[in-house]
Amino acid sequence: MRIAPPLAAVAASATLVFLSEAALAGCSNEMCSTSQQEGDRLIVTFSTTMAGVTHYNFVVPRIKPQVELRAWQTQTTIFIPHRPMIIRYSLQACSGGFLKKSTCTPWANFAARTVF
Repeated sequence: MRIAPPLAAVAASATLVFLSEAALAGCSNEMCSTSQQEGDRLIVTFSTTMAGVTHYNFVVPRIKPQVELRAWQTQTTIFIPHRPMIIRYSLQACSGGFLKKSTCTPWANFAARTVF
């Protein structure tokens, strides 16, 4: 089941939660995220209201270490170790880097509930 909130219509400071049988998602700290389970994978799609993004930081505690995604990489995949479970993940949008300090949004925390 795919959750498609109207991402562009959500204010940057708003915190919304959309609940369905398969996922929890919404917007927080200038980041919006949705997820879709495909078998043993969770496809996470995200966007930001931050201008000038050069990269994103993405982490899934205890499952996937922090990785840096390029500005155009607004989707990533998480392997689901067992089902059902709630997968918690965090995102940051950043600008700068490479020879200058990055400026990032605060971490935005999300969760997705997987099914069998």
